[in-house]
Amino acid sequence: SNHDASKPLDIRFSLVDVRRHLSGELGVYVEFEVEDENFDLSQYTGFSITLVGNPEPPDTSTGMPPIYIYADAGHFDGSTYDNSAVQDLREYFAVGTGRLYQFGAIAPALVIIEFVRGVLQGLPEALLAGGLFEVIKSKFLKQGDNDEDTVFRIKVTGPEVSFTGVVRTKNPVVLKQAFESFQAIALASHEESVQVFDEQSAEWKALDAEGSTEGEH
Repeated sequence: SNHDASKPLDIRFSLVDVRRHLSGELGVYVEFEVEDENFDLSQYTGFSITLVGNPEPPDTSTGMPPIYIYADAGHFDGSTYDNSAVQDLREYFAVGTGRLYQFGAIAPALVIIEFVRGVLQGLPEALLAGGLFEVIKSKFLKQGDNDEDTVFRIKVTGPEVSFTGVVRTKNPVVLKQAFESFQAIALASHEESVQVFDEQSAEWKALDAEGSTEGEH
């Protein structure tokens, strides 16, 4: 998938390979088909892609609600992700894991969290704004003066509907506001959509077809 949720591409890979570039460096070579008859290749000068390596499904035998979380391997090391964040989350969830790899010129610190719609419906609101938020904040929120914002992409999938919420911040107050309001906004959506949490208004805003939020034009 594209690591920018505001510009999704529905693609199907036909070939993925590791090949050596003329420069001598190794690179990922892909061939893919775009499932969009209106796709215009001329508008792109290059591509950046995101993929998950070594994915492991959640252990549903625990009886805990399943959740998937993937953190960028270029920004979060294995001890932060595997040995700390995932272990802490397992106090509340059956956790599906995998390392996230982004291939692009400037890839943000990206964390992806995924729920099945039925699971999200059954979660206590306090669990999202409490246990989940506290782990995410302490392990993945970069708050240093020289740090770039962390991008949190929270996706909900369900029959015929998917919703993606995007939060880009280094401010724990903003992240808290987003987590407190996410469940209601995601479950209220009955069509495929992407919404971005606006730091100034503390509200979720829908993206239009051009990837802009309401009020940006």
